[in-house]
Amino acid sequence: MREYVSRLFDDEDVTSFFEFEGATRANTDNGALYASVAYAGGTATIDVYNHPDRTAASKVCAGSTATIPGTVTLAESNASGITGTVKVNKAQSAEYVELGALYADDGDLAVFEHDLSGLLDESGQLAGMDGFEGFLREAKREIDSIVEIRLRTSEAGWVGWRAPKFRVTSDVSRAAVAEALALVFWHVRRGFDDPVAKTAISYKQKARQILSSAAIEVKGPLGETVTLSPLASTVHRR
Repeated sequence: MREYVSRLFDDEDVTSFFEFEGATRANTDNGALYASVAYAGGTATIDVYNHPDRTAASKVCAGSTATIPGTVTLAESNASGITGTVKVNKAQSAEYVELGALYADDGDLAVFEHDLSGLLDESGQLAGMDGFEGFLREAKREIDSIVEIRLRTSEAGWVGWRAPKFRVTSDVSRAAVAEALALVFWHVRRGFDDPVAKTAISYKQKARQILSSAAIEVKGPLGETVTLSPLASTVHRR
């Protein structure tokens, strides 16, 4: 379950707590999804798409509720393989909500570590979770935290900024892969002198290296677009 989903362009918090089951890089827009909330006649209808054009063909799941605030079950659309839930907080529409469902998936990890599946038990789990989903989720949390700290300490001078409000990019995905692999190898290490522990540290350093030069777009306090490198000091507004 992808229970750590970031939102962009929902400034009035019409929605919160998106959770998705079955979301992968293949059935999302490289980790991004796009939602809309239509409120009419006392009912809120939520549609989620895997393309920013949000056509009927790109819809992946949808649901509705007349209970607000309340949680909506999102049923699969177009055989996407994606289901989920979302909380609707207000009786109003939200035309465009961009979601960061994931930064990387199991397939991305396999590109760097071909034998990684050998760490899974007979049921395909590690640390009691399917595949490496738990490690990927924690990697996303870590990267989001780094970016938030960067924003809070930058010359942007933002107060009360709520993370995360930035887009999924190739740099973010590469950093997430390295961070997740660091977490995986640290989990299976047999001691601090174990070569596996050194591999974990190496991947942790790689994640930081990627983030140090990553160009990440975020929404500024006045609605402007801000591009920054999380571990550097450069902030560009446009």
